Amino acid sequence: NAGANQIQNISFVAEDAALDAARQEALRKATTDAQTQANTVLSALNLGAEEIVNIQIDGANRPMPVPLPRGAALANAESDVSTPVVGGEQTVQARVTLQIRY
Repeated sequence: NAGANQIQNISFVAEDAALDAARQEALRKATTDAQTQANTVLSALNLGAEEIVNIQIDGANRPMPVPLPRGAALANAESDVSTPVVGGEQTVQARVTLQIRY
């Protein structure tokens, strides 16, 4: 309706607040998982954790939007005159490494 007949490179990204909340949750889960794994290993060795001496956080960056493959976009464009807006997913991942004194 606005007169555009070709548009390229549109991407939809979650709001900053939603991405920050997802990042915090990913870090929380990664930290819990790292601590659970460490406790399992220490328990198997009949050892106990004294203190965490170092924390390393990797991979907790904001995700990049994943574009729709061009062939799929063209197939959809030819079959339907209207332009549907379809939501996608963004995945936020985090990795936490704990160094624990035992």
